[in-house]
Amino acid sequence: MSIPLEIREVLVCDDIRREDNGKAILIGVYVGDILVSAFPVNLRLSFWLQGRARKNARPGIAKFKIEVADQDEDAEPILVETKFDAPPTGMSDGVLIFAAVPLTVRQPGRLLISVDEGSNEWIELASKTISAIKPVNELAQPS
Repeated sequence: MSIPLEIREVLVCDDIRREDNGKAILIGVYVGDILVSAFPVNLRLSFWLQGRARKNARPGIAKFKIEVADQDEDAEPILVETKFDAPPTGMSDGVLIFAAVPLTVRQPGRLLISVDEGSNEWIELASKTISAIKPVNELAQPS
């Protein structure tokens, strides 16, 4: 079974806010790697999952998993279970927002966002590399 929303884009940012007029504000969107000053680090990330309604979709439950790969064995993924109703007639786009998700990152790794639409199989939606910023004295100097 597939959920009514086909996820087409995932944005990772620092925060997502809603204006009084209904518009969304995405703050600190990561367009490349997530760079931190040192490890371990505690992050609070927000996720904007945008999709398109599937034709003839039926209600269903999807599980989303947010994890940092390449961490210690005791690092637990964050699991979010979402119930979907059939989309209203004429609906074309939809958005799922996961705001202020706390993540402890002990060492460099890959942030993974995955979905299980009921088949007990995780499908990767997006990933981002998390690494440390190189100190200025380690950057290549012009000769």
